[in-house]
Amino acid sequence: MIKVLVFIDWYRPAYKAGGPISSVENLSDLIGDEISFYIVTSDKDLNNEPLKDIIYDSWLKLNKVHVRYLRENQEKRDTLKQIVNEINPDKIYINGIFSKFYSVWPLFLFRKKYNLIISPRGMLINEALKIKFLKKKCFLMAMRLLGVYKNVYWHFSNKVEFNQAKNHAVINQNKIIPNLSRKIDFKEEESNAFRIISVCRINKIKNIHFFLNVLQKCNFQCEYFIVGIIEDKLYYRQLLEAVEKLPPHISVQFLGAKSYGSIKDLLQHSTLFVSTSLNENYGHSIAEALGHGVPVLISESCPWEKLELFQAGFRIPMNEKNFIEKLNEIFNKSKQEQKQMSRGARTYYEKYIDPAIFKNDYIQLFNE
Repeated sequence: MIKVLVFIDWYRPAYKAGGPISSVENLSDLIGDEISFYIVTSDKDLNNEPLKDIIYDSWLKLNKVHVRYLRENQEKRDTLKQIVNEINPDKIYINGIFSKFYSVWPLFLFRKKYNLIISPRGMLINEALKIKFLKKKCFLMAMRLLGVYKNVYWHFSNKVEFNQAKNHAVINQNKIIPNLSRKIDFKEEESNAFRIISVCRINKIKNIHFFLNVLQKCNFQCEYFIVGIIEDKLYYRQLLEAVEKLPPHISVQFLGAKSYGSIKDLLQHSTLFVSTSLNENYGHSIAEALGHGVPVLISESCPWEKLELFQAGFRIPMNEKNFIEKLNEIFNKSKQEQKQMSRGARTYYEKYIDPAIFKNDYIQLFNE
């Protein structure tokens, strides 16, 4: 069986870092019976929050994969060399671009001897590069001059990511395969209230203030739940100020980071999922909402198209008038029409998102 050594900054039980963790976990769930995955990761969640009840210095079996958690003082080049010599992998799969230990050092140390695949996880998209722009630009220029990307294989999740990434890095070989949602069983639920949910990190890129401004101009009664870790505390305070200005018929709650089990329960009792993100490479939370039969209202910066063909929701330009019109349209639908949108969301998931669709593509990625 082919052995793949995976480097990623965070892995289960970490969950606050969102998409990259889900992508790797869903990948191992999908093809872990055909390919042996060995995952090397830190002992932290996002924002350096320590993981609880983990064991160090050994390979732990977690579902279909083996995981090794490293303390900060173990994040050394000798540790990397020891692990690679022990596993002797057929492929090395690097998740991310800018992490010194989990992305950069494996690239420099092993690119000449091993087959490397890099999944940038949206880090080379233009909007993402605007954060710490000068530092990232200098790094990518240095990598280009040193030629370290010349012989690696790239995995992109969509054409937009590929087209923007090739402006910033040398890409000679690549494969485009969508990221993976988890396998979701559909269960119809009904709610009397009009409940809207967003699942995202609390930062400026997610553009939550835009949607709060939209809600300020809505006349109907609704509840809005925002689930996700607070990354930008100043931005969060600005959002709280915006919430205070909302009319009394609009209720908004920030619920913080939640496990998938809690998010699943919230989704199953929601009427609509909303994302006004300025940059979404995949949008695991969008995909999972559709899987649970929750129609979505998303910006054109999110990759999911053809939603209206399935009555699964709307992907629209980022202006308040558009969002207000669509919110009113969905609110004014009958219960039967809202139920039809829920079934449309599930149908969309089954046609475009169900991980089984991409199983052979991923097996081929690691076999090539």
